[in-house]
Amino acid sequence: MSGRRNLWVTLMFCAVAAFTTAAADGAFINGVETFDGTVKDTATWNESTYGGTNIVQNNELTIFGGDFTTKNLKIGIGQSVSAKMRLMPSPGSGTTFVAYLLLDTDSAGLLQAPTVDSRFVGISFWTDTAKTQVFGVDGNFNGSSGGFDTPLIANLTPARGNQTFIAQVERLSLTSMRLTARDATTNAQLGQLTYTFNAARGPVPADLFISLFGKATYDDVTVPEPAAVSLLLAPFALTFSARCGRRSPDNRRFTNSSCHEPTGSIGTTRPVSRR
Repeated sequence: MSGRRNLWVTLMFCAVAAFTTAAADGAFINGVETFDGTVKDTATWNESTYGGTNIVQNNELTIFGGDFTTKNLKIGIGQSVSAKMRLMPSPGSGTTFVAYLLLDTDSAGLLQAPTVDSRFVGISFWTDTAKTQVFGVDGNFNGSSGGFDTPLIANLTPARGNQTFIAQVERLSLTSMRLTARDATTNAQLGQLTYTFNAARGPVPADLFISLFGKATYDDVTVPEPAAVSLLLAPFALTFSARCGRRSPDNRRFTNSSCHEPTGSIGTTRPVSRR
């Protein structure tokens, strides 16, 4: 009996272990990255700057044209990512600043923008001196050519430079996503779009890295908490309970030591995939 109990405990710990790689991604606390302090967490994120771009952290992350992409953490089907994004105002002279929250393959690697990855999808904010427009992003790049579609989510006037939004990207299926923009102060929904990917741009992988890109200040990047761990452990817990709850022929409960609860606790983290 003790051998079987040990097997169940081992299986339970193995199930949790499949989800604990994210513990190394220490910047995500309870599923939220707040960019505390001034030292960037290079164990969790890859920093890419190119062509004079720059990224500064000071209890939030300000990106001046580069990108910050997760090293290991990916968003899969049925999951979502959201972030607070404070837009930079346009300096005028026909300049439009663009800020992105993307899910991408990161195929181009460091020193390359996410918009030259093999596949990238998400939400973007385009701000000039007159207006801010919110668009979806559905793009690809095959090494020599590519581009992206920008379905409209919301038209906001006047321009919203220096305003903070909550942007969310939800993976509904292999072929669709839902994009939402909210006012970070009031939580009012400003626009939402359920979008089917352009098949001509190729399939979208099931799991994609998170990329913060463009010109904006980011905070509270939020990823799913691991409810899946509890669901995964439920069959083991039920089986263990059933075994320990059996009665002997004379209607007494078994008191075998194999049914004693193990000491300590099991922590939970977010599911991740390797880079």
